Amino acid sequence: GNFGNILAAYYAMNMGLPVNKFICASNKNKVLADFINTGIYDIQREFYLTNSPSMDILISSNLERLLYHISGGDALIIKELMQKLETEKKYELPQFMQDKMDAFYGGYADEEDTLSKIKTLYQHENYLMDTHTAVGYHVYLEYKAETNDDTPTIIASTASPYKFTNSVISAIAPSQKGSDFELVEKLHEITGVSIPKGLRDLDKKEILHDTVIEK
Repeated sequence: GNFGNILAAYYAMNMGLPVNKFICASNKNKVLADFINTGIYDIQREFYLTNSPSMDILISSNLERLLYHISGGDALIIKELMQKLETEKKYELPQFMQDKMDAFYGGYADEEDTLSKIKTLYQHENYLMDTHTAVGYHVYLEYKAETNDDTPTIIASTASPYKFTNSVISAIAPSQKGSDFELVEKLHEITGVSIPKGLRDLDKKEILHDTVIEK
């Protein structure tokens, strides 16, 4: 999405954390994966609404910070690249910066990949992922199959599966139907995973904001 988790990991490495490889996972909006693999950032492409909506992004705001660091802190180069993105809708990294991207691996998962990984990990490990974590898990498995790299790996998971209940339950129990609130209860019944406090009994609480205005 906005390259936030992976940038935080990059900062952690620079503070001393030993990191072998940064695996950048995208959904069908794979502008970041393409950039890592080609050195070209191109937003002239179709935009998709997916089941991992926090990754439905074409301009990744935190990437600019990484580029600043790998440029050696050259603000003029970064300004030029960002101006090209605004005017030409694409830019290509200078070769010396591309050479510093070898610590990054880019891949992506489509919506079917995402749901299948939620299902298989739940069946095999009894662990329930949200859709964004599943994107990361899919790309990790692709990376591992491609490289045979068995380095212990951390997948940054930031969302509860209950935030995307419709998609998650469609992966593990597609016959279940109902309202959003009903599916929250059904997901809990099926998996035993605790419902987050902020969602628990939300449908029974008083509605505080009910004003509707014309457009």
